[in-house]
Amino acid sequence: AAGVAGLVNRGGDGNLFHIAGWSRNMTVKGVWIDGNGGGIGLQINDHSKCQAGCSTTSKTSCWKENFLVENNVIEDVHGEGMYIGPNWDSGSCGTDVLRTRNNEVRNNWVFNTGRDGINLKSCIRSDCKVHHNYLTKVGTRTDTAGQPTGISMFEGGGYVYANYIKDAGEHGINCSSWKIPEAKHPELRCDIFNNIISGCRRLPS
Repeated sequence: AAGVAGLVNRGGDGNLFHIAGWSRNMTVKGVWIDGNGGGIGLQINDHSKCQAGCSTTSKTSCWKENFLVENNVIEDVHGEGMYIGPNWDSGSCGTDVLRTRNNEVRNNWVFNTGRDGINLKSCIRSDCKVHHNYLTKVGTRTDTAGQPTGISMFEGGGYVYANYIKDAGEHGINCSSWKIPEAKHPELRCDIFNNIISGCRRLPS
């Protein structure tokens, strides 16, 4: 598996660290991202890569899978601390996006984000794990609706445990099936246990 380690990225108005394309089987470890007010801290997705394109290019897998994100520090970003995976219906691919499976986010420190601290999307097989992360002052923007959450398992599921979340904007942890068709709901599982959540507050509308 490929890996990225020891990177320091400071400042900028856009997304600070973006892993795109058909990428999978990667480790992101020991990275410090100081956004200095920039966009998304760590982004792992590509809304332009579709299932149809994947199957016609002889890829062995059409998933955003087997990512390990551990021991990183992300601070002072205007958007999400981490944004992993696509929405159910996203970009030019519509519902044909590359979904996520078997991804793990652990032992990270996320501070001072405008939107969700950690947002892991479209894990429809519910085998993703988010655990032993420390998040404080995340999802605190008041100038935009949505995404005021510490950890969001959006349009998918997984295991969320042993995290510490302090002073999130509205929700400590959120698991949502939103646009996923009801017929697929029985396949989804979201297990949330043994987390500490303190000081979340309702944001003004």
